[in-house]
Amino acid sequence: MLKKILIVSLASVALLAFAQTPGPRSHGQGLARKEGQNFSANFRYEVAKVQTEQGWQVRGRFRIAFPAGQDRPGNVFEMRPDELGVNSINANFAGNATRVVQTANGNQTIQGRLAVRAEDRRNPQNTNGPRDRITIRFVPANNQGQVFEWQGLVVEGNLVVLAGGSGGGN
Repeated sequence: MLKKILIVSLASVALLAFAQTPGPRSHGQGLARKEGQNFSANFRYEVAKVQTEQGWQVRGRFRIAFPAGQDRPGNVFEMRPDELGVNSINANFAGNATRVVQTANGNQTIQGRLAVRAEDRRNPQNTNGPRDRITIRFVPANNQGQVFEWQGLVVEGNLVVLAGGSGGGN
């Protein structure tokens, strides 16, 4: 009887360890600025592949906000990623998203697809090295507006890319 309990206990521990094996993931928050311009954005995100009963699934959230400027409206993008690929220092993720354009006449909401590339280029021990970079591309659904593309260097905060366990690259 004791042997049977021991075997069941060991099997349970092994199963629990497998279920908690982290897959590819990335997270970050901070302020990014377009190189050579004062066009900045606040971002915050977390995205990961997790093992579920149905297999590997992408979970997380992403938000980036651009304040209004003299010659441009404010923009806020929010997404729940459904794709994630991680290789080396790069995380590429995408999902259905909402873009809210803030104008003097009120807010306009546009549905579409957002793709993000997070580049973990910063070495915390070398503050003079390259900065992390974040790139976004929003494509409106049903031709509801123009494609929005932006790339900025992280000037405050950090982003992290981790290859993780067996979750694969896509």
